Amino acid sequence: MPPSSHTERREYVKYQLRLRGSSLAEVGRELGVSTATVSQVCGGMRTSERIQRTIAEKLEAPVGAPRCSCRDEEGLMRS
Repeated sequence: MPPSSHTERREYVKYQLRLRGSSLAEVGRELGVSTATVSQVCGGMRTSERIQRTIAEKLEAPVGAPRCSCRDEEGLMRS
């Protein structure tokens, strides 16, 4: 079952990055943004195609899978 809440999604992405030897902080350093910004994107509080793309590359997954945003397939906010 995929993670449903903002926190669960962010923690899932953090876990998957750790399994691959990376972290939200490393993504932030690579892109020149703060860890907080990367975390907010993963939690759905901010959007950034660049951050999502970098995470997807590290996870060797299509952008948006696992979803770093809290938007559903139609682009509507999830609860």
